[in-house]
Amino acid sequence: LNVLRRGGAFWRLAFRASRPVVVAAPRMISPQCNEHEGGEGQQCGGRRDANVIRVRRLHKKTRKEDLRKFAEPFGEIASIHVWYGFGQGIIEMEMEQAANALLAAFQDSTAMVRGKEVSLSLGIAARADQLFRHSPANPVYVEKEIARCVNDICQMTEMKETRRQANVLRAQHNALLHEYTRELEASGR
Repeated sequence: LNVLRRGGAFWRLAFRASRPVVVAAPRMISPQCNEHEGGEGQQCGGRRDANVIRVRRLHKKTRKEDLRKFAEPFGEIASIHVWYGFGQGIIEMEMEQAANALLAAFQDSTAMVRGKEVSLSLGIAARADQLFRHSPANPVYVEKEIARCVNDICQMTEMKETRRQANVLRAQHNALLHEYTRELEASGR
């Protein structure tokens, strides 16, 4: 099994009867990563931003406010981004010292966010395309948010209507029960 690097992609080749056969699809490396070869780490050639903290293994209901409460005691926060489907997020601190303080505080102890143990490490700042996906400037995102809000409003309206109908039935039931009780008392049973 040989590994051959071509055009930013890794190809695994197996040699059968002196003929190469592709066994795995290419794994693309972003252009950003190719510029920063060397250093520590496995991804992106070890490139890390000193003021960015990568948070992994987040609870599925974790919000930006939870991460803000978690990181605020260590210094000012520039921005927070959460990728809900992946259980990951990044916290960009204003100062490198604040990021180092946050990492040092949880070096020997476990970091907990929303009742779940999370993993902290130095990370890479979010790219513009990642931020645009969840931005109000993105028409697809706005369309999805509007559909979600309309759906929520419809569900709330349906619930209110159902409650109103239940209250009407309850009132009718209580009136019939009261009338039946009165008839029983009047008949002396």
